[in-house]
Amino acid sequence: MQWGTKIGTLCHTLLCSLVAGRPIISNTDLPPDRKLSFSEGIDIHDGIAFSPDGKYLAIGQLGKSGTVYIVSTESWQTTATLKGHDAAIWGVTFSPDGQWLASSSMDRTVRIWRVGSWTQEKVLKEPLQASLPTVPVSIKKNDKRNPEGFPALAFSPDSRWLAVATTDKSIIIWRTGAWEHVTTLKKHDARVYAVAFSPDGNYLASASHDGTIHIWRTGNWELIRTLTNHGEGVLSVAFSPDGKWLASAAMDNTVHIWEVGTWRQVTVLRGHKHDVNTVCFNPDGKWLVSGSDDETIIL
Repeated sequence: MQWGTKIGTLCHTLLCSLVAGRPIISNTDLPPDRKLSFSEGIDIHDGIAFSPDGKYLAIGQLGKSGTVYIVSTESWQTTATLKGHDAAIWGVTFSPDGQWLASSSMDRTVRIWRVGSWTQEKVLKEPLQASLPTVPVSIKKNDKRNPEGFPALAFSPDSRWLAVATTDKSIIIWRTGAWEHVTTLKKHDARVYAVAFSPDGNYLASASHDGTIHIWRTGNWELIRTLTNHGEGVLSVAFSPDGKWLASAAMDNTVHIWEVGTWRQVTVLRGHKHDVNTVCFNPDGKWLVSGSDDETIIL
């Protein structure tokens, strides 16, 4: 891969953008002005995720009702409304095997839903509720950093583990199926914004406000490397599909590329004029996409 940047648009890929506070889903099969609307309204910072088979879109509501909407990508109609959370939804993610949907909320719980029947499988409370302060149901709309919640959720590629980042500087690991708490990783000096597993499942990367990226070995959950070249808080991390590269985005307006295994910094991508909030690779690994507070997407 050549590490260059240019402004562009995503083609033939479902791109979730936010206009007038509601998601717009656009690709070659869907008119770009098609809007998904909901009776209670959807706020601009809601969690959103596609199922691995592309059949469903999950959208979490930031409002105090704590609702997760399931949309069929065939009809673009709401097929299920998941209720159970008592406060705003901060993150949603599907397991790679397509069995579960996990949702995190400001009610200090993570709820597990079975895909298809959309029944609630499990409510994960401890050690989340022990480690996080009690927070109000209502939140400030402009508080996109989510200072009290834990929006970052990630399943391992084999769907064996669920990692949840929290504001108390830790990452909590559960074993799926039994939903047992396995361990709590505590090495960061500030809140953790993002977590990501490598494609082979051997590593977990965590990004923190302390400006570091920690690399954990999943075999024993040992911290094996700390990456420190960002000047400010790191907001997002993503592994390339082939597992060769790790990309990190930060408040220093940059994206860093690291070689997996040696963990050496390969290059620094500059071009954004404000915090880079998110970074991801496309499925074949040919493109890296970053999104920023400067209201641009760079490929």
